[in-house]
Amino acid sequence: MRPLLQPDGVRAATATPVGPACYRTTQLFSGDSTFVLSYSGHIASLVNPPGNPKSHYWEGGEPGPDPESWLNAATKKAGSWWEPWADWVSERADERTAASARSGSSEHPVLGEAPGLYVPDLVPL
Repeated sequence: MRPLLQPDGVRAATATPVGPACYRTTQLFSGDSTFVLSYSGHIASLVNPPGNPKSHYWEGGEPGPDPESWLNAATKKAGSWWEPWADWVSERADERTAASARSGSSEHPVLGEAPGLYVPDLVPL
């Protein structure tokens, strides 16, 4: 597999078995790579809202091949990882544009009204 030529922002949690695999994804990208480690479990780390006084996370420099080295050099910060992630996304986002007044196009026509249909609604079981 060739390295992906794009910036990546990777998040992981301390109390989850997939944390090491999340960290390893930083080694698949050849662009700017940012890694943040959130304190808590798999789901709680993702839904941990800004303003939670119990929240904290670690962020550091460019992730290298050894996650322990990254963690030893990382800085522990109070709060939720959502704020630095919002800054990270905003720095890389294109200029905001207004939403279209109509849905669909000639190439991608509207298939139905929101919220849409599910397979059992379309296919007799």
